[in-house]
Amino acid sequence: MSDLHGLHLTIAEWILRRGKAVTAYDVSEHFGLPLNQATAVMRLLERDDAIKTIRDKNIPTHLSGRHGIRTLKVTAIDYEKTDIPQKNNLYAPAVSISLLSTSEKWLYLIGNARRRKK
Repeated sequence: MSDLHGLHLTIAEWILRRGKAVTAYDVSEHFGLPLNQATAVMRLLERDDAIKTIRDKNIPTHLSGRHGIRTLKVTAIDYEKTDIPQKNNLYAPAVSISLLSTSEKWLYLIGNARRRKK
């Protein structure tokens, strides 16, 4: 799934140039992706704040009309938002322990140690 994050901007630009709504089948065919990955990219495009999308009509796949193929149209891409890396407070940047002194290594290990409650 992490490979799709770089690809979704390319797909958004393709949809924007095309100028009309596309389905996951179109994305799958044009970019050579499996259908489940193309569907994941479509969801990623909808959730991305830098890409403005409009959900177009649902094309029914069965006669009952319960299941349908979602069509999506990209109206604009904000390139300033796409260049800003997202900050995640859960993960700190990696620290190379080999560059630390012995006392700093112990402080690092003690600071990151977690106690288990039983």
